[in-house]
Amino acid sequence: MTLIELLRVIFGITIINFLPGYMFSRKVFPESDFTLRLTSSIILSMIITSIPPLILTSYLGLSWIISLYLTLTVTTIVSIYYLLKDKSKKPIFSWEYILTLFLMLLAMFRYYLPYIMLNSSMPFGQDSIFHCRDIRNIIDGVAIPPSIYPKTFHFMMAANVVVTNLPSPSVFMLITPFILVLIALEVYIFVRKIFGLQAGVLSFFTLTFLTVQPFQTLADGSIPELFGYAVSMLGFIKLLEFFRDKSVKSIAYTSILFASSLYIHAASLLLLLSLISMVFILAIPLISQSKDTKLVLGVLTIFSIAILLSIPASATYITNVVASLTGGESMLPVGADDKPSFPRDFEAFLGDVLLYSGIVSTVILPFIARRRELIIIYSVLISQVAIIEFPWTPFSFRILRQLSIPLSILIGVFVYFTPKIIFYIGVFTTIISSLSSRTRVKLVLRVRYSVLFYIVLLIILSFLPSTTDFSWRCLPYQVIESSKNLGANSLWYVHEDVSSYQLFNNLPNGVILTDFSCGWLPYFVRNDMIIIPPRSFWKIYSFNDWQMFNELLTVQEKTNLTKAMSVYATLSKYNVSYIFLGSNPEGRHWVPSSYSETRRE
Repeated sequence: MTLIELLRVIFGITIINFLPGYMFSRKVFPESDFTLRLTSSIILSMIITSIPPLILTSYLGLSWIISLYLTLTVTTIVSIYYLLKDKSKKPIFSWEYILTLFLMLLAMFRYYLPYIMLNSSMPFGQDSIFHCRDIRNIIDGVAIPPSIYPKTFHFMMAANVVVTNLPSPSVFMLITPFILVLIALEVYIFVRKIFGLQAGVLSFFTLTFLTVQPFQTLADGSIPELFGYAVSMLGFIKLLEFFRDKSVKSIAYTSILFASSLYIHAASLLLLLSLISMVFILAIPLISQSKDTKLVLGVLTIFSIAILLSIPASATYITNVVASLTGGESMLPVGADDKPSFPRDFEAFLGDVLLYSGIVSTVILPFIARRRELIIIYSVLISQVAIIEFPWTPFSFRILRQLSIPLSILIGVFVYFTPKIIFYIGVFTTIISSLSSRTRVKLVLRVRYSVLFYIVLLIILSFLPSTTDFSWRCLPYQVIESSKNLGANSLWYVHEDVSSYQLFNNLPNGVILTDFSCGWLPYFVRNDMIIIPPRSFWKIYSFNDWQMFNELLTVQEKTNLTKAMSVYATLSKYNVSYIFLGSNPEGRHWVPSSYSETRRE
């Protein structure tokens, strides 16, 4: 990549992902600091370059490129108008700028490190291939296959592809980790607004360095719902302001942010249901505290407006949820058998430290941190756990990964209050020592019984039977490396064992990924090795894919030269897409003449 090309990438990403939302950020968060201004400007820019073009293209029939340019033109005019009217003081440089940039660099190091280590190659799974295909189809004006959720994420990525002039997989590789960076910054902002700077930094570090969730998410390409989570998190930050000012303006902006998240992914609706949990929690003290009535009604209003503003998307979600609950035909991946088991799957997806620290923090924190704003996090936590455990709710494993976000917030706050906990323990010990022997014994017994109750509860939960084996879903973050024993120009078939690919640790230079319709870790490595899904997983593929796999297996008996030619001929016969990855595909990747990012059924 030349210097001019690099400058174009940097300039294009800045133009498309910061400037469109900057002035709108000043309207939505007028009293925001540098961190919130930066984060909200980026997220609002992503919303502006995705949702309006989506609506204009999908619902009004305009071409995508016209919709994008029209959106950017209107946004520019409105931004200039706001800029001319803006009379706020220029920001003064402070240490907060340095702290924000430091936290951002830490998160980028954490989330981009796998790409640096893997030579800019991305460990795609079964979803990412379709994301890149849909991004390319949007740019080319090709019809996008129907889906349970609108392709808002793909419209946003398509805008980045156009302005950077990079292949869609390369842009996917650049943008998706940055969404995780934004979520980490939002966690810091959210906690800091409630408990202060130190608690915010602790929660940021907990999410960034204790959880394994981001790696697994990148490995299977489940990025759209995380983009929706980033937008929803911005809505929760605005909801904090409504908790304090109870203004109509806060209701309006919060509703718009939540509505925007519903256009991104169906999982955002499940996250929005936390507002209903919030209403029930807030309504409990209504009899004695009438001042909370306005807060309860405001949260209900936000929920209702968000559903109405996103009716094209939310209607589809709700229809499919109702169909799945009533036993009808639904596009949602639901089923009583598709549920995580505690603690095995929870430990695999969240990590032991995060899971059990989160449980302790969740139980103890309400007694030591009496802040009404914590209701927001507990509402999200309750809703997510209910979705994970309820038999007929979708996206259980994906929601399980997202559980690391509220748990990280609670753990960070719990650590922040640790000195207070130690103080309470000292006071408690002093009080006990001053009591009479009989009273002291009763109090100690109550504490012991309470602790015993929680221990027994955890033991019971840990021995709950699992309806099926999900160990294949919970594999640690692994990628494939060419073995020293693999010869050049050879096709190798990995034995039908799910764990076979764990024999390899790192990707080599140059990877070409193939689309197997719903592929499970299929790779071309140096154009020489192909890994075919185990036969036990062939049931999720189409009949044509079965035929293709069988034909690929018969190639093993041929000579090296004929073998390679037969592989490419077979893949071309079944119209399999080739995706080249990395920042310099021309120098490191072989691209066949039949390259296409669109699969025709």
